[in-house]
Amino acid sequence: MHICCFYVVYNGNERVFFEELGYVPVGLSYLSGALKQAGYSTEGLCNKFNKPIDGLLNNLEKKPDIFAVSVSSMYSFPKACELMEQIRNRFKDAKIIVGGFYPTLCPDNAILNKNVDAICIGEGEKAMVEYANQVR
Repeated sequence: MHICCFYVVYNGNERVFFEELGYVPVGLSYLSGALKQAGYSTEGLCNKFNKPIDGLLNNLEKKPDIFAVSVSSMYSFPKACELMEQIRNRFKDAKIIVGGFYPTLCPDNAILNKNVDAICIGEGEKAMVEYANQVR
């Protein structure tokens, strides 16, 4: 089973770290490491700051069974919703789980999105592996 971890970039400070310096978001690294230890294949993607989400899914290495979308703030959530709609339209059978600061602080709002299958509240390494095991 293959899992794609997305980090949705919204603010300009993140742009410097992730786009210009090439850093990987720490949360995605933790998720990916935990999933790989559990025997899953993973890949990670970030959107470009202030750029359309269109075409981002064309960069996937292989077809994911699960998309883990990390949303760092309420300002990032509309961009994440746009991404999740594209995921749902293109990968109808894939599961979408949303985590990060925003779903942790506002779970009732995050779960209302029609494209969200599950949310992760708090630290996600163990929960993500458990979710992947249940989906499998």
